[in-house]
Amino acid sequence: MCIAIIQKSQNPSFSFFIAINREEIYSKKWKKVAMHWPNYPHCYGYLDIESGGTWLAYTEHLMGIIINREFPINLKLNTRAFVVLEALEGAISIQDAIQNLDYLDFSLIKPFNLLLIDKQSVWYGTNWVSTIRAKIQFTQLCQDLIVLNRTSPNDFDQIRVHHAFQTFSHLVQPNPVLNQWMAWETELTKTCLTTSPNDEYELWLKSANWGTLSSDIIAVELTKKTPFLIHSVKSKNHDT
Repeated sequence: MCIAIIQKSQNPSFSFFIAINREEIYSKKWKKVAMHWPNYPHCYGYLDIESGGTWLAYTEHLMGIIINREFPINLKLNTRAFVVLEALEGAISIQDAIQNLDYLDFSLIKPFNLLLIDKQSVWYGTNWVSTIRAKIQFTQLCQDLIVLNRTSPNDFDQIRVHHAFQTFSHLVQPNPVLNQWMAWETELTKTCLTTSPNDEYELWLKSANWGTLSSDIIAVELTKKTPFLIHSVKSKNHDT
């Protein structure tokens, strides 16, 4: 399962620093950030070649990140791959993005956690609350540090979430102006072998058939027209 870490910035030129490690089966191919979608002409993002969608995209105004959520394996549902693009296209504000999703029936889509981010705020929504839901309820996340994995934000029953929260609470934040990312890079690429969630302690996962395919740090700049600065930490299995 992917993991996202969001921390309020101590640097007045930035609002948030975001880290995301993406986990998938090793055979999955993907492309780096670009404008991949003619039907979503304002969206930049990573392309999942198999689905044609994305797990992370942004426009001039907003960023969206989607993370798989645990659900019973007997549910046969549609891909989550276009949720971020549907939310972002043509949206100027968070409320625009939320409204973009209002017409979709999310009871037909695999459960997910969705983050919507602008220069000033972070919003969270899911279509799974004990059961699958047709509509998403969004809430603003105001904590100084947020870790999101397979369940709910800051779910400390998850070993990996608890470890990441404790670690990043004390880390030196990135300084993009000086191109200093080392403290976060080091933690995001610490490796552990995993066969179950109980093994998932570090942030770069390896198993026989799946693991972490990419790691990024995103700085959200307050003064830039397009506020999202993506710093690639490590990646594998992408097509150029």
